[in-house]
Amino acid sequence: RQNIAQSVDWKNMTWRQMNKIRMVQTPGDHNALGRIRVLMQNDFNIYLHDTPQKELFGKVDRTLSSGCIRMEDPERVARFILKHNKDWSPRDVNKIIQTDKTTEIEAAQKLPVYIVYQTVWQNDKGHIVYGPDVYKRDKKLIQALKEQGALPQPTES
Repeated sequence: RQNIAQSVDWKNMTWRQMNKIRMVQTPGDHNALGRIRVLMQNDFNIYLHDTPQKELFGKVDRTLSSGCIRMEDPERVARFILKHNKDWSPRDVNKIIQTDKTTEIEAAQKLPVYIVYQTVWQNDKGHIVYGPDVYKRDKKLIQALKEQGALPQPTES
């Protein structure tokens, strides 16, 4: 198979030309999405996926994604999601992964996934923790609360 990427003049390519190219990363250990991807119905094309960069789970700041959510134990998640499928066993996940081929399996039972973004929480000692607003959503929330008269607003210092 010819490596087409080496035959392209990337430096002189326009955005229009770039948008006509379809790039697909083959499955396997080198794939940025890892070996397992869990698609969810949503309007934002967000899904759960494995990663070959397991060291990222040891970092304190984990806002390193391009929008999707990395799973630390994707095999366990896949087994949990697929356990209601007929004629399915936990070993089937491992067999499919070993093939290095893309295989789509629909879950027999749909599971809702809720993504909660919190910048303030209570730690295990009962103290309020103010985290960074990395996605810049607090301002919009504070404005909506002000408009509703829902909560007294603290002043910024």
